[in-house]
Amino acid sequence: MGKPRLAVLVALLAVAGCGDAGGGEEGDCTEIGCLPASAQVQLSGLPATPAVVELCADDKCTTVRGTRSRLSRVAIGLPRSAVDRVRIRVRIRSGGKVIADDEASIPVDSIRPNGPDCPPICRFVRSRMDLATNRLEHDPSPL
Repeated sequence: MGKPRLAVLVALLAVAGCGDAGGGEEGDCTEIGCLPASAQVQLSGLPATPAVVELCADDKCTTVRGTRSRLSRVAIGLPRSAVDRVRIRVRIRSGGKVIADDEASIPVDSIRPNGPDCPPICRFVRSRMDLATNRLEHDPSPL
């Protein structure tokens, strides 16, 4: 048997060996987990000097200090109360002055890494802020 025919035979056997296509039955789910639910903000246009970023998701806040490379993406745990949307606020200071400040209601996205009928449901918020425009917005790009 030639190599192309052998490859086709192996592929057919692999497909035939797959489980029930119906899905959703016990044992059909994989066990991929989730990272903790978080709100992430990608920052661009940060100054070369050290800065302080205050990030809030609803009433939960954190402060991160550092340089441009450390602050290019900041995150905070997503409050349990955030179901469909969360109020994200970003305030950035450098040299003792506020250089950017904005807030927006951002949708909470979710995925099911193990399939539509399988747990867990991973929840996250992705947003971006360009200091040149001082505008915080949802980042719909795929993971």
